[in-house]
Amino acid sequence: MMLHILDKHDLQKRFHKLFFSNRMELMKPDEQIYRLTLSDLEEEAEKTIFIDDSEKNIETANQIGMHAFHCTNPNNLLTTLRDAGISF
Repeated sequence: MMLHILDKHDLQKRFHKLFFSNRMELMKPDEQIYRLTLSDLEEEAEKTIFIDDSEKNIETANQIGMHAFHCTNPNNLLTTLRDAGISF
């Protein structure tokens, strides 16, 4: 559903890369999935945005330094992105 919202509003071009855990071989909240994502991006946690519907996943992302945002409703994704400082 989130991908549909991103496509509908042509938001994918606003990000360097998008990661979807259902396409990766690890599961959140395993810290390794966050670290592998950062490694792939060659970026520091503090310079990344993480959006998820699970409080536990948000906690883990925050613990490693990501800017994590809790979004439980795909229809609120645009508001969440605005809160994260993304303009569109």
